[in-house]
Amino acid sequence: MDVILILAITLLFIFLGALFWAKKRQSGQNDEREPAPVQRRLGPVDDARPRAAQIRRRRFDPAHRYDAGAQNDNNDDPEEFDPTTMDDTVEIDSKMGTKKRLKLEAKAEKRQQREQELVERKERKERDDKFAEERRQKELEEEQREKEQEEEERRKKEERERKEYEEYLELKKAFTIEEEGHDENPDDANNESVLNQFVEYIKTAKFMYLDELAAQFKLRTQDVIDRLKYLEESGVITGLFDDRGKYIYLTRDEMDRVTKAIRQRGRISFSDLSKISNELIDFSGTRTVNDKLLETDDTATFTIEEEGHDENPDDANNESVLNQFVEYIKTAKFMYLDELAAQFKLRTQDVIDRLKYLEESGAITGLFDDRGKYIYLTRDEMDRVTKAIRQRGRISFSDLSKISNELIDFSGTRTVNDKLLETDDTAS
Repeated sequence: MDVILILAITLLFIFLGALFWAKKRQSGQNDEREPAPVQRRLGPVDDARPRAAQIRRRRFDPAHRYDAGAQNDNNDDPEEFDPTTMDDTVEIDSKMGTKKRLKLEAKAEKRQQREQELVERKERKERDDKFAEERRQKELEEEQREKEQEEEERRKKEERERKEYEEYLELKKAFTIEEEGHDENPDDANNESVLNQFVEYIKTAKFMYLDELAAQFKLRTQDVIDRLKYLEESGVITGLFDDRGKYIYLTRDEMDRVTKAIRQRGRISFSDLSKISNELIDFSGTRTVNDKLLETDDTATFTIEEEGHDENPDDANNESVLNQFVEYIKTAKFMYLDELAAQFKLRTQDVIDRLKYLEESGAITGLFDDRGKYIYLTRDEMDRVTKAIRQRGRISFSDLSKISNELIDFSGTRTVNDKLLETDDTAS
């Protein structure tokens, strides 16, 4: 009986000890889950615990970090603070494990990061839109300025062209001279029948005076010279001019023979040319050519002069006559060849030859037209006119007249417009 009682008491003590130990263990586990949130939200921190230990515990306690973040979020927006929500969160957080708490913390951080990125993206987009609007506004203003500038340039160009055309009309009146009672027009040279008659007459006459040829076809002497040069350039005829108003038609072979003979002497008179012409030029069409006269130096230059005339081109070398001639040209600036010939009692062809001689010697520079006019130009004016002509390759006197007021200083005080010379100097 005593043994049974002792065993019963022993078992009772063992049972009570096990029950006490189980309750103590369960109480310890609950203390590990929720001590931090309960202390942070419901009561002050134990001041007795060392501060360094508290800091370390807070640093490594995930529950503390998560709750602190939630508390900071609530503090940032005091108007939306809800104690009921906080209590529910505390109750939920108290039942969460460490792993889930960390997961929620990571999600919260990502959400905050996304919200921050959205805010930054929105601000950046607003800045870009503002910059694009400013740039578009500047482009519109620039485009408007360009349109206004183009309109102003167009207006100035039209005004300048109008003034140039008016000046051209005024100058055209001075340049265009038609002889009254003149039946023939120089443009008739393009007419096939008239041209054929002209060529046949030259080939038949073989040797002729230019003034007689002009009278035959009712043309001026200068028109005849221009027509002969045109026919030579086109290859229809070949021949020789002298400096006293005569012309000799030569075939190709005869031209080669005469050229070689003249090159032998360098300068030959018409008497010398006549002396050997019977051997070189076949006037009858049956004479045999004497080729011994052709054994000459092909490198020699040649000119032709006529004997028995009161005026000699070499008179241009006379200083007093030359100075008078040159001074008159420089003073007149613009002149007609026939008037210049009458002034110095010369024939028109003599005046042409003298002007060419002076140009070759560098005493003067100027331009001939194809209707018996001459314009004296300084070196600078000649350079400007040359550039203007290079732009077109070939320029008529009407076109030159159109721009001459801007290129040529007739009064000595006119300002030259160099804008007309902004051309391509490489043009042929």
